[in-house]
Amino acid sequence: MNTLGIDLGAPFGLQLSAAAEFYAGFAPMGGAAQRRDEQLQLVFRLDGTFEAVSVIALQHGARLRLDVDGYAWAAVGEADPALGAAKRQFPGFFTAGFPSPYEAGVGGVLSHRTSVKRAAAVRRTLSEAHGEEVGGLFVLPSPAQLLDVKAFPGIATKKLEVLHGLARAAVDGTLDAERLRTLSTEFALRQLEQIHGVGPWTANCQFTVAGCMKYLFFALLPACLGGADCRSRSAPVSAARTSALM
Repeated sequence: MNTLGIDLGAPFGLQLSAAAEFYAGFAPMGGAAQRRDEQLQLVFRLDGTFEAVSVIALQHGARLRLDVDGYAWAAVGEADPALGAAKRQFPGFFTAGFPSPYEAGVGGVLSHRTSVKRAAAVRRTLSEAHGEEVGGLFVLPSPAQLLDVKAFPGIATKKLEVLHGLARAAVDGTLDAERLRTLSTEFALRQLEQIHGVGPWTANCQFTVAGCMKYLFFALLPACLGGADCRSRSAPVSAARTSALM
């Protein structure tokens, strides 16, 4: 096992215990995360190479530091009353999401027109049947492995065709996070929506994940919500109203 220590000195205010509790119950991950005492274990595929890896995070000291702008995360909580109230209600919580645009796309397609719980169950069984076991957990099939799946219980034929389109886009580099970050928001979203069966919601999710690897999620929020579904666009409004009543 290789051990890597990262200390970037930014004031995230993130506590690993809060992250572990969240990810362990994060249904869209489909069993790809678990809490082990005060540790957080995640299994996922690396963006670009799609190698399956298992990561165990341990926190030393009061804060966990990640590779995004922690100062911006602190500042946005002070500038936005709704977000500030949410941060105070859930201390130690930080932005979280999928590890790559590929996994974000698969998650978006599997959850379309079904419950989050059902989509998570399908993802888990798909990973167990066609993915790989790393560190005692099962990771999602790689794009090449997914293309070999011709039928699967719980996944309709048309939905599987969309998943195959995502897999091909991942293989040819269309979903590469580094590439997406070099594009304008509008152009990147248009490219993602050209993938068969990918709509605005899934495209926005994929692009947000690509941005999250380097930039703070909330810096991309206005652009991403521009093409999002009604529920996503109304969420900040609802949060603001709730904050105003507190």
